[in-house]
Amino acid sequence: MVGSRRHSLERGHIDPSFFGIASKKKKILMISISIKLKAFDSIFLENAKNSICFLGSLFSSAKISEISFPSKLQKFTVIRSPHIDKASREQFQRKTEKKMISFSFQSFQQAIIFISFVKNFQCPGIEVEIQGRFFEYFQNSTSF
Repeated sequence: MVGSRRHSLERGHIDPSFFGIASKKKKILMISISIKLKAFDSIFLENAKNSICFLGSLFSSAKISEISFPSKLQKFTVIRSPHIDKASREQFQRKTEKKMISFSFQSFQQAIIFISFVKNFQCPGIEVEIQGRFFEYFQNSTSF
């Protein structure tokens, strides 16, 4: 028994019960909310992102992270006249910008209120998708 303690102490693993410290595990609930924003205009997208990040800071979320996805470019070619002169064509393009913002909350009520604010948030030309995940984990807390 003593040899195993010495071996664990040599490796850097310290058993709290060896020092008379009782370890308790505290249950923590973490709510993670991801908001995907999609728009054709980057200026509208930035304005919406800044507004939602400001709203998240008002709710004192634990963590705000932002991910920018690559923009998608679609090109279309249309023949001007279907009857004659096939060489006469017009070309159009559509650029789609995407961003994702993640928030973490430790209070369920704050997360629900934040989601309701984001649902009622109106921004023209922006597609908003909300995803929520719940995590439970245990954190060791020591007491003497």
